[in-house]
Amino acid sequence: MVQINEAYQVLADPGRRAVYDRSLTVPASLPDELESEAEPPPEPKPNLLSPAGPARVPWRFMAIAAVIGTIAVLISSIYSRDPKVEQPDGFLRPGSCVAFEPNGDAREVACGGGDDDIVVAVLVPLDGVCPTGTVGHRDRQGLGIACVAA
Repeated sequence: MVQINEAYQVLADPGRRAVYDRSLTVPASLPDELESEAEPPPEPKPNLLSPAGPARVPWRFMAIAAVIGTIAVLISSIYSRDPKVEQPDGFLRPGSCVAFEPNGDAREVACGGGDDDIVVAVLVPLDGVCPTGTVGHRDRQGLGIACVAA
């Protein structure tokens, strides 16, 4: 296990690995007569598999892509909105369309866009009086009186 750990430490460290690779390409000492006839040892090939350092992250490219993506989302959200009629939220206010309950209370409904819509002109307190030309109906929630055109 000690030998395996030592081998791993040599292979994991780029500097120690380069020294180890050079030791493999240099032949052992040759006798003098063979040394003069032998060709010089070839240059060691660079090890393309060992990393040259920590991985580089393309931060500039990622930042540009994030900005472009954000702009695209904002533009698409601006142009993709459907012009829908607002749904009733249950609170009467001037301009709200209403329908009447059997007991005469007014409740908010979605406006149909036609001339037959009953629209609240003014809201007055429960003890208030509707202006001339309007008829009062109590709000279904008991918050006031909705005055609609007569």
